[in-house]
Order: sequence, then C-alpha cells, then structure tokens
Amino acid sequence: MPQHVPPPLLDAVTRQGQGPASSRVPAAPRRIVFLAHRDLGNPAAGGSELLIDRLASG
Repeated sequence: MPQHVPPPLLDAVTRQGQGPASSRVPAAPRRIVFLAHRDLGNPAAGGSELLIDRLASG
C-alpha cells in the first residue's frame, strides 16, 4: 500500500511560472470515495469495514 500521496497536478499558470507563489490559487481539495463490501457469509466479516473507517478518518 502506498505510504505517500503525490502532489496535486499543476495548472497551466503554475507550470509556466507566471506570478509569485503567494498569488497562486490553492488547488481544490481531493475527493476520495471508499467502497467496502461486507461478506456476511464469512464468519470473520467486518475487518475491511474497520480498516476503511480508519483509512477514511486520516
């Protein structure tokens, strides 16, 4: 599992180096969707939901 998040993609203005860094508009927050399937037939079901909850909380 990756342990880092790559930097956000730069917009055309930033790539061209126009304007000082303080005048750049901050990137929009990223949206991440977690989808977990619970296998109710498995006696050990529930572990993935706990893991996803911990990952989603940061």
